[in-house]
Amino acid sequence: MFNLLSPAKLNLSLEVNSLLDNGFHNLTSIMHTLHLHDEISISYSKNTKTVFIPSTVEDSNNSILDAVHLFQQEFHIQDQVEIVTTKNIPTSSGLGGGSSNSTAVLKELIKINKLEVELSKQRELAFQLSSDSPFFVSGGCSLVEGQGEKITTGLGISNLWSVIFTPLNIEISNKTRFMYSLLSKQHYSDGSITTEIFNSINQPNSDLLQLLSNTVNTFEQVIDQAFLEYKYLKDKLLSLGVSFVRLSGSGPSFYTIVDNLDYARNIATKMKSNNLRIITSELQ
Repeated sequence: MFNLLSPAKLNLSLEVNSLLDNGFHNLTSIMHTLHLHDEISISYSKNTKTVFIPSTVEDSNNSILDAVHLFQQEFHIQDQVEIVTTKNIPTSSGLGGGSSNSTAVLKELIKINKLEVELSKQRELAFQLSSDSPFFVSGGCSLVEGQGEKITTGLGISNLWSVIFTPLNIEISNKTRFMYSLLSKQHYSDGSITTEIFNSINQPNSDLLQLLSNTVNTFEQVIDQAFLEYKYLKDKLLSLGVSFVRLSGSGPSFYTIVDNLDYARNIATKMKSNNLRIITSELQ
């Protein structure tokens, strides 16, 4: 049996730049992995299958199976595997759980079979799984551009803690597609804010919290059409003294980042609600 961890991510900044002819969008984003992770085990089996724990969690598109089939087709290795995923990352939340899972499985299958595959090739393959997947090949802190296939790796951020809030009372069918459908040309920007912040993060002795307070997320302009309570909860968080609140991805999860674990836990306690799942996790 092979055991691996599959981390969540935050979009520290996200600008949607333009709509492409293929119906997808160009974007500029700073992504960063978290200590929060799913746990995956892979073992050889008579038939390939996936199991999710808890059983109430389903990967509706079964991105893990997509990763297995992609590996089999690309490398002509037809081993059958059972993959058990213990889910800790909220699903359909903007934290990248599905993309992280499929990428982790693809990378582990390459490792198990002792294949030498260059990082660029792994990202190329991962891009066939999802737009977030190329980022998860190496994780850490990266500037992500294009449709997600252009990755510039930067210095990772340490000693900062995120407090993440995922609404429990929102169900949006095809959430990502729906959120993008709310955008129009007036919401787009050229990515310069995000790129400048990424470059500054990678300078020595940067004031990281100050830089992060200047980030943006295009979807904050339209989130109220899907999540009416967002503004109220954001204002409540700001009233606790945090320097900023942001959506991750297209939401609905939102977060703040602080430089003290006790402060992070205190925020989580003060925001406790039956309608929110609250997770404290270090950036890594």
